[in-house]
Amino acid sequence: MARFIKITVAILLALAAWVFLKAQIILTWKDLPRDAPFISRLLENTEYSESFTETGFSKVRPGMTKEPVYALVGQPLQIIKKSGIHIVSFLEYRNGLWHEESHTPEENMIIDSEIYYYSRQAHPTADWYVRAVTFSSEGVVTSIARTFYVD
Repeated sequence: MARFIKITVAILLALAAWVFLKAQIILTWKDLPRDAPFISRLLENTEYSESFTETGFSKVRPGMTKEPVYALVGQPLQIIKKSGIHIVSFLEYRNGLWHEESHTPEENMIIDSEIYYYSRQAHPTADWYVRAVTFSSEGVVTSIARTFYVD
């Protein structure tokens, strides 16, 4: 009976260790570079801008202006212009052209931030890797989004 308990405990510990390691791998994979070939198949639900690389994106820092960001990661896929919590306009880059969907702004609404999206969902229900940079009205990076969004 004691031997059965020892074997059962050993199996349960091994199983717990395997589950823990698997969870660590999954949590770590979301932060691996997109251009790493061994995980490229995991990223099929995310579309990226044409010249985007994780290497360039990892060099973007708060305080940078738009020009150095463009040099590192190129043109974004989408730009959202905001005034406070209100979206003033939404621009999307498709087929080599910018397409704008304007929202009727309230009178005297001032653009105080722009969010540049370098990635987007491949389809409406896709889980995807969010890569975005927020600029202040002065054109300076205020935040960088590098996360995995589960839809």
